[in-house]
Amino acid sequence: MLVFQEDGGARILYCRIRDNWAAYGGGVYAGYASNAVIASCMIYDNRAKLYYGYYGKGGGVRLYYGSITLVSCTVAYNVAESGEGDGVHRYGGQSSVINCILWENGDDVYGITPTYSCIQDGDAGTGNISANPQFVAATNRDYHLKISSPCIDAGSNDPMEGDPPVPVPPKDFEGDDRIVDMTGNNKRDMGADEYKFAVRSVSHTAGTLELSWDSVAGVTYTIEKADVLEENTVWTTAGTKQATGSTTTWSTNISSLTIRFYRLKFQP
Repeated sequence: MLVFQEDGGARILYCRIRDNWAAYGGGVYAGYASNAVIASCMIYDNRAKLYYGYYGKGGGVRLYYGSITLVSCTVAYNVAESGEGDGVHRYGGQSSVINCILWENGDDVYGITPTYSCIQDGDAGTGNISANPQFVAATNRDYHLKISSPCIDAGSNDPMEGDPPVPVPPKDFEGDDRIVDMTGNNKRDMGADEYKFAVRSVSHTAGTLELSWDSVAGVTYTIEKADVLEENTVWTTAGTKQATGSTTTWSTNISSLTIRFYRLKFQP
């Protein structure tokens, strides 16, 4: 994928960019672009290749001069054969990286100081962390966040610098709304994925209803029920369950002829 322009306004939004290669910028090469944005993208398994001992920089993304903002992206498992910027490589210009996850890239970032980002290399910068982002299944290239991820609600909501300022993208890479507030601080998640709390499985056998969901140990979840869904639905408590691990299951007896709606609540 290539962005190369002297005037501004280019946008790359809500994409999966994977399995590509180039001499510079295996996934994305952005050069001389003013006020360009790469937002809410999964960028992984790309390669910047060496040729006769040259090039091979920016395995995931190469930012070359201009003012380019990489925001709310997950940049993982990319390779730069030169060893410079396997994840993101910047040369010149006023580009910025914010609200991103840069993980398992070798040299995650070169020539730029990200902010509010999760960086395996531990690069300094406002709001940065280096804790494992806890992908659901990185070996299967599933870079969604687990409920226990330190990247949840750890990003910034502030617009980025620019003329005019660059807004933080309102959706994640799958088009799901940001923000899903999991901790009470009303912040966006780092990376391309915005974690969605949800029941993972529902089963009904021999008069027993069983719900299972991702959980955080020590948190108490409230299960509520209602007989109908309407504008002013009345929900009543069906039970509570304190989680002891990453998955919690709750069950109740129920008639096979009963129509009932359930929802989960918890206090972050």
